Amino acid sequence: MVTKRGKPWSGTLIFLDQYGNRHRVKNCVFKSMGGGGHPQPKKDPEEFPYQIVDRVEKEVVSVLKSELSRYAVCGRTCGGLGSVHIAYGGTLLIGVGGDS
Repeated sequence: MVTKRGKPWSGTLIFLDQYGNRHRVKNCVFKSMGGGGHPQPKKDPEEFPYQIVDRVEKEVVSVLKSELSRYAVCGRTCGGLGSVHIAYGGTLLIGVGGDS
């Protein structure tokens, strides 16, 4: 299917699993990752980790900022934070949180 640049398009996806079974997902909408002439959302002012005095806070901000920059490189906009691992009450929580 062909559509105009920057416009969403929809289609049916067919997945083939490890057993050779086909799985059909109808009406999947794909949105453009490019600008497409749409205005970019206004960004918050940049926070620089070197300006933070508290050592622990500085480390946390550094990890989260690098995670968000990897999201941007891969075109991701939401999802769990993959490099953040938290143990709470004896349970390991992997990919905790969202950045959307």
